[in-house]
Amino acid sequence: MKLVVDANVCVGWFLNVPYRAQAMKVLRAGWPMLAPEWLVAEVTSVAWKMAKSGMANDELVHRMLKELPGYFSLAPMAELAHAAYRLSRTLQHSPYDCFYLALAERENASLVTADERLISRLKGTSWLSLVIPLAQWESIP
Repeated sequence: MKLVVDANVCVGWFLNVPYRAQAMKVLRAGWPMLAPEWLVAEVTSVAWKMAKSGMANDELVHRMLKELPGYFSLAPMAELAHAAYRLSRTLQHSPYDCFYLALAERENASLVTADERLISRLKGTSWLSLVIPLAQWESIP
């Protein structure tokens, strides 16, 4: 199984968030992981906000940003742009999130996410079958 992981999952590998235990299980599963290059910008933004609020220190953030790309293959955004746009128009959802979904669709992979808004938007569509909610990770064989 190949996994596309979003920023929510990656943040849980380094920072103390409510879903950290599930995120660590995804990391330890050992399956090949993919992400669009956008993930680096998104994780950097989340880390900055957490450092600004005192929930993380600069040393941890720098370690996270250094180690993060080594966990998965990063897909160029330009290769996913048309599919992400198509998905965002169809789903009426943020193109940023749709880059992850476009990559999962292209690679026939599962998207692991804690993004409840995205999961809710996918209900009743064929794309829901590509998603593994992070909260349900423990039930995945």
